[in-house]
Amino acid sequence: MAVATDNASTEVRLRGTALSPGVAVGRPCFFTWHNSSDSPESSAGGDEVQRLRDSLQRVSHQRAQLAEETATVLDREHAEIFTTQRLMLDDKSLQAQLVQAIQTRDCSAQQAVRQVFDSYKALLSASDSGYLRQRVADIDEIRQTILGDLERTVPCRYCRETYNCSIDRCQLGNDHILVGREITASLPVETDAHTTGFIVEKAGPNSHAIILARALLRPVVGNIRNLPDCIPAQARLLIDGTKGQVFINPLPETLAHYQARLHNDSADVQVSTPVTGLRVMANISLSADVREALAAGAEGVGLYRTEMELLAAGRLLSENEQALRYTQVVKAMAGKPVCIRLLDLH
Repeated sequence: MAVATDNASTEVRLRGTALSPGVAVGRPCFFTWHNSSDSPESSAGGDEVQRLRDSLQRVSHQRAQLAEETATVLDREHAEIFTTQRLMLDDKSLQAQLVQAIQTRDCSAQQAVRQVFDSYKALLSASDSGYLRQRVADIDEIRQTILGDLERTVPCRYCRETYNCSIDRCQLGNDHILVGREITASLPVETDAHTTGFIVEKAGPNSHAIILARALLRPVVGNIRNLPDCIPAQARLLIDGTKGQVFINPLPETLAHYQARLHNDSADVQVSTPVTGLRVMANISLSADVREALAAGAEGVGLYRTEMELLAAGRLLSENEQALRYTQVVKAMAGKPVCIRLLDLH
């Protein structure tokens, strides 16, 4: 829950949830969806089935492109988030349910997408597993992307000075904090370098969007209520993703307090000092975490929680995929000890 307190006449602090560590400053930039043109006429029947199939193909191709971009920017492990989404879109069972909804309920492609995906959301939301409940955000992203394609809407952002910047380019070239009710998995990958962090109303620490934001070193503060209304368009923002704080119009002394961390991306990493007779080991959840462990001066991996690899991918990994991840960690540690905890499915 967000709590606002006046520290002085010009500074307001909001307390939320720390989702991705780091500090960032910038002006607020708001995320929304915009109609790129008039929505096409839709009618039940064969035309709607073809329209749906064409849309699924386009969105599947887009997810494949995102996977390639993520693999280039980060690695293949994080790219699998979008590969999994593409596989879901290509799933024959899902496609059959969507087509059946159009043909038996005499509805449009958009209505079919809402009905079928909402049924999946209801199942996940009712699950006893917190991990599965957090997958609702991924279902929402795929649902919204298909609907956006069918209705010819595109994700865009706006600020106090301009409207309709594309997600991948700020027209003004200003550093900004992206503000929105939810953050999709594609946003951290698609946004340009001027997006220094994110403020969101709803997001889980293990959602794909947050996993990617952390991997890209973008701080995120979540659980801020009443977005975007509580963030003035004219404000200057500072966010602390490590403590879950948002500063609206931060005072000079607040900026001074964070100055070192603002100009040093590695300031959040506390480098360990060797201790005679002791080893400082790091616990990691993903093979990509080994880079931060080494940056912190880890002398080995005390525990590699490999079950998190499956949770991040959203599926069971093949033997080759698991072997690749474990090998990457062992090679990166270059002879330092690595303790790997394997997932027991029995």
